[in-house]
Amino acid sequence: MTDPVLRFLVVNTAVSLALALIALACSWARLRPQIVHLIWLAALVKLITPSVVPVPVWPAPPAAAEAGPTIEFLEVMPLHSGGAPPRVDVPSLVPSQELGPVVGPMVGSITSPPASMRPSRPLRPWLLGLWAAGSAAWAGLALGRMARFHRLLRHAQPMNWTAPQVFVIDAAISPLLWAFFGRARIVVPKALFELLSEPEREAILRHERAHFRRRDHWVRWVEFAVLAALWWHPLAWWI
Repeated sequence: MTDPVLRFLVVNTAVSLALALIALACSWARLRPQIVHLIWLAALVKLITPSVVPVPVWPAPPAAAEAGPTIEFLEVMPLHSGGAPPRVDVPSLVPSQELGPVVGPMVGSITSPPASMRPSRPLRPWLLGLWAAGSAAWAGLALGRMARFHRLLRHAQPMNWTAPQVFVIDAAISPLLWAFFGRARIVVPKALFELLSEPEREAILRHERAHFRRRDHWVRWVEFAVLAALWWHPLAWWI
């Protein structure tokens, strides 16, 4: 039997990959963007959530293959007071002609437990330690970068007072929806806005407001949790 953690990862990776391929197919078929977005979100969440229904990723071994070797055993019966014990021929792995007289009949056999009941082999402790250290390092690096950008927002100038607020900042960034360490807000670079016409500015703001209405700023927290837990997993970065 494989390690439970390894089995969890294999099953979740298979299901998440299947959902991601479905999302790609729906995108190519030009289905509604909301449906495609939900499928992508399900693929992301599946990477770190247990299965409600067991998913057979690989076929289970046949029952006959799971059973171990059978060991015959004997029960020793007390001697008869009136004479010698009877001679009994016992089937065994040892040829019967090599057995001498035995005392008592064979009453049963012992079978080694099947493979599914044998204790699993856990992942090596150093491997789990490396995994945990990588998760802590990635989370610390990401939180540090977010804290630096949040401090930069102190110099941003608000453009409106309705939710979500729009802030203009004198920095070389792309327009984005920022929701870490506070309320969600739209942040746009000052240099870019000065070059764009009013319709072009409004198109950018409509795009960012669509992210806000779709609650993508909450999805960013899900992405953070998945990448912190599975920083080494290529599928987590792709989705």
